[in-house]
Amino acid sequence: MSIERRELEIAGLKAHFYSPKGGGRSPAVIAVHGGGWRLLNLDNYRYLGPWLAERGYALLAVTYRLATPERKCYPEAVEDVRSALKFARSEAKLGVDPERIALLGDSSGAHLAALVALTEKQPVKAVIGVYGSSWTGQPGMSRYGMASSRKRTSARISRLLACPFSPKKSRSWPAISAMLISGMTVFS
Repeated sequence: MSIERRELEIAGLKAHFYSPKGGGRSPAVIAVHGGGWRLLNLDNYRYLGPWLAERGYALLAVTYRLATPERKCYPEAVEDVRSALKFARSEAKLGVDPERIALLGDSSGAHLAALVALTEKQPVKAVIGVYGSSWTGQPGMSRYGMASSRKRTSARISRLLACPFSPKKSRSWPAISAMLISGMTVFS
C-alpha cells in the first residue's frame, strides 16, 4: 500500500500527517510527543506513522505550546492537543473517520493525551499512554502510596505550570492529574 506524508499547521503549530493513499476514511491515531512539556520532537513518530499508514491507519503527529522558565504551558498545551483532535475530526481533506480516532502519547505527551480524552465531550476510541504521568496528585507520594522524592516531583510539575509548585498552596493541581480527573483511586 502506498502512503502519503504531509507537513501541516494546526492552530499555528507544526504537525506531520501520514496516511494511506486512496479513497475512504481511515481510522486515525493522534500522536503527542513527549519531552517534559518543553522539548519538541515530531520525529518520534517518523517510523510509526508510515508503518501504520501501510496498514490502513492515519497518524497525525502534533506538537503543543512548550513550557519555558518564563512561560507555563498549562492549560494551553491541553487546548493545543484538543485543537488537533477537532481538526482531525472536521478536516475532510485528511480522510479521517471522525468516529475512529485514538490518542497516543509518550511521557508528557501521554499526560496531555489522557487529559484531553478525560475532558473531551465527544469520546475518542482509545488512549495509549507510553510511560506517561497520570499521578500528579500528591507530590511526595507515588501512586502506590510509598514516599518518593517530593523535590523531584514538584520540580517536574513546576515545569508544566512554570511556577513553583506546592499542592498545599495551589488550587490547580487536581486539574493536571489524569487519575484525579477520572475519579480513580489507588488507595483503599
